Amino acid sequence: LAYQDPVRGVIGAATLAVRVDDFSYGYRSLNFTFGTLDATTPIPAKYAASWDSSLALTKFRMLCAPDIDWLSIDEATGTVRYDRPGSLVHPPSDLSATCQVRARHSDDPGNVSTTSFVTRLVRLWSGGRYLASPVRATQNEG
Repeated sequence: LAYQDPVRGVIGAATLAVRVDDFSYGYRSLNFTFGTLDATTPIPAKYAASWDSSLALTKFRMLCAPDIDWLSIDEATGTVRYDRPGSLVHPPSDLSATCQVRARHSDDPGNVSTTSFVTRLVRLWSGGRYLASPVRATQNEG
């Protein structure tokens, strides 16, 4: 039951249910950021999975939609990393994807934990310019 307190506002009790995944990458969006157009490695270049030490997770697998070729996963540790040689001068066709990672519990192979995230390739722009011919204007007086 809530009531209005003249000093503190509305006061009452509430129950909050929070869903927590068994493992996580720490962010809902894993952004791989390139500081310059010709940079070959993003910062960060990888994201490590973390989980409670009481869990024994193995055999990490990742599925992304759309399917992207620039992100890979380490099957043993769950670490996801940018895995595309070269710069973003010629970027891949898909710059973002929604991914789901699953891992098996080694003590109970039928038990599977999952987490999901969005991943993006981000390119920072420090400036820009247009290459165009100079414009010439004249005014008729007469």
